[in-house]
Amino acid sequence: MEKTSEREITLATFEREVIDRSRTVPVVVDFWAPWCQPCLMLGPVLERLAEQADGAWELAKINTDYERELALRFGIQGIPAVKAFRDGKVVSEFVGVLPERSIRSFLARIIPSRADQLTAEARERISEGDRPRAESLLREALEQENNHAGATLALAEMLLEQGQEEAARPLLESLPPKTDEGRRAAALLKRLQFISDSIGLPSRQDALAALASNPDDISAIWALAVRAAGTGDYAEALSRFLDLLERNRQDQDDGARKAMLAIFTILGPDHELSMTYRPLLAAALH
Repeated sequence: MEKTSEREITLATFEREVIDRSRTVPVVVDFWAPWCQPCLMLGPVLERLAEQADGAWELAKINTDYERELALRFGIQGIPAVKAFRDGKVVSEFVGVLPERSIRSFLARIIPSRADQLTAEARERISEGDRPRAESLLREALEQENNHAGATLALAEMLLEQGQEEAARPLLESLPPKTDEGRRAAALLKRLQFISDSIGLPSRQDALAALASNPDDISAIWALAVRAAGTGDYAEALSRFLDLLERNRQDQDDGARKAMLAIFTILGPDHELSMTYRPLLAAALH
């Protein structure tokens, strides 16, 4: 096994050995240079602590003299600079040489908690299709840490899949808004709004029958669009909302435009449907 002190990262290996690896175990990256005396003081301390950690976290080193692009990418202005990665992103960092007790405190904060471990295992079970076990693990994680964002979001997503919208709603509403989990929760709450809006509308079967009798039945098109959004069929929903918008923008209090924007939020800006329908929405509005 390669020694921690020898694990030098390059631009070519960074994605695999830091970003991808951090999805399994925290990776602490030491940005350093051989002429930097503070770096030469900090490096051996990090290497010794990594050896003592016995795999709880891993150390990677980036020589900023050689890897200027990586240094620029992460805004390195002074060295040594230490950044801890988990789940593909920086979760904590410091610059300069700290006392060993402070470094140990820094490391303690990035090591996965029991709730983190349970949530990670639950996501593996979800990917394997074992949802009962996954739900049990997520509930255990929330018993360990009742405000754990990852477990809260994962459980809410599972409840939504099971049609338990009202059980999912308070979990989603509890997530802090300015976090990755909070932004995902906000998108899911928009989907819940579509489900709520579908209450009292004609069933899909009735709406299709009405549309077959009258292709200009705005109410039937609206019902089909809202129901499609509520079930997550965003391709149909966007197509029907665009149809409504092109027929009459002010119908449903400009609801078709607002609904399309809500779906773009749910999907995210880089989703294929968002990229397809945003220009179509813009064209319809002009």
